[in-house]
Amino acid sequence: MKKLAFAFLLACTAGCDGGGGGDVPGRIAEPPFIATSDVEYIDSVVPKHWMAIRMTDEVLERGKNNEVRDLALKIQARLLQEVHWMESIRLQIANSPETPQVVDPHWQDDVERLESLSGGALDHAWLEEMIANHSVTIDLSHRALPALFHSDLEAIARDVFLEGARDVGAMAELLDAPLDGP
Repeated sequence: MKKLAFAFLLACTAGCDGGGGGDVPGRIAEPPFIATSDVEYIDSVVPKHWMAIRMTDEVLERGKNNEVRDLALKIQARLLQEVHWMESIRLQIANSPETPQVVDPHWQDDVERLESLSGGALDHAWLEEMIANHSVTIDLSHRALPALFHSDLEAIARDVFLEGARDVGAMAELLDAPLDGP
């Protein structure tokens, strides 16, 4: 349980400020986004899952460390399953499984950075980027839980929160360990 709590705290320090710019002197942080409906939650999490899946493809193609690759495979399988479940629920409640196409320049920069790397450098960069990605979905899930109506979606959100925190813990341990390659 201590590892799970530490992982959540680590995830929050990596990016749970709501994206508001509170680290800019003289600028007040914007309040964090809080999904107030099932569709809002799905529409905010699914694009982040797809970006994480895309980043994971990079480390699976050109990463070097077997422990990182094993973790990436596990994470990717779970994210694909969660996307499938959320799209199925969205179809039931909104008559469409389609989520908005979100183009985030920061995500694009993250993917381009990963595309430029290979071996141990890619493993290390992937771990850092995935901790940041997970921290956002952990925070979104935690904040959305009181507003979710669909019981299956509430279970998915709890899973995103708990499994995401466990993943962050595993990724932090791998970052602390020496990775193979440059």
